[in-house]
Amino acid sequence: MALDPNRWTLKTQEAFQAAIDNARARSHPEVTPDHLLAALLGQEEGVVLSVLQRAGVAPLTVRNRVEDALDRLPKAYGGAEPQLSRATRDLIETADQERTELHDEYLSTEHLLLALADKVGICVRYAAATGSPARRRRRATRPSSASAATSPMRRAPASSTPSSGVTRRSGASFRSSRGVPRTTRC
Repeated sequence: MALDPNRWTLKTQEAFQAAIDNARARSHPEVTPDHLLAALLGQEEGVVLSVLQRAGVAPLTVRNRVEDALDRLPKAYGGAEPQLSRATRDLIETADQERTELHDEYLSTEHLLLALADKVGICVRYAAATGSPARRRRRATRPSSASAATSPMRRAPASSTPSSGVTRRSGASFRSSRGVPRTTRC
């Protein structure tokens, strides 16, 4: 199911098309996760930028890192269209697993962001001692009141995405219930 664009939200379809166009314009033989991340960061009205900002990750910094990585990729000149790299196919599979765990019908940019979390440098903070990891991830990327990916047309407003569940990968420091500072590790 993961490679069926008919089961992707419109923003996901747009991101993949932008990633393919970016790879083609740069003469890259493969579409890598970096191409996809650059496309997600380029969606001004998507949820990715707001989630990163709420997580304390500067989207411009991530964008610069991605651009540097894309500049280092090999080029191939000729008539061949860029193909999905193995890493990109694995990324889609991981995002589809997130979609399945969250009981969503369509693969959304939120699922892609969850699959790209290590590359972006964020992780889900385990805010509660109980509950499934999928529920914690859902709280981290979107409102708990409604699933944003139940329809390809329905989107949760970016401003409603909670920030309490996502933290910087570098080990953000915050207070425990006893008031003692502690550091999270993902």
